[in-house]
Amino acid sequence: MVDVLDLNFATDPDGKKYVIPMRHFNQINILSADLKQKISVSLGEPIDIRKVINTPDSIRIFFYSSAVCTSDYIYALYINQPYKNWDRHDNNVEIQVLKYDGTPLERMIISEDIIFFAVDEKDKCIYGVNRDENIFRYYFKEYYEHWKSM
Repeated sequence: MVDVLDLNFATDPDGKKYVIPMRHFNQINILSADLKQKISVSLGEPIDIRKVINTPDSIRIFFYSSAVCTSDYIYALYINQPYKNWDRHDNNVEIQVLKYDGTPLERMIISEDIIFFAVDEKDKCIYGVNRDENIFRYYFKEYYEHWKSM
């Protein structure tokens, strides 16, 4: 049985914020290291835990595979596919970008079936890897300039 509270974990570069994208819930939690600030963000419909528990593992939706935190932004890989297909999602995946206050900035649609990624803010690109270990690069300079003005 797949753990319904399965999650991922990332920290900002200073270690002052924790980001927890949930695998089986359409939710990202943002916590301060001292746990005084707690933000929960859902960019879609909330998911009832009873529904998740009662859904067979093979068809349970896999929402987030990973997150990357930079000084300014959270990047979360949104899969939104049944668990059995989480690494083969028919070119329908997105990287959601948020501020640390939970404000959504962008949904970047990714054309390859990436399952994990890294962010290079210096060169304004994202590197993604698929299940066959092919590496892809996506530039986001035009997005980044827009986010800075928001």
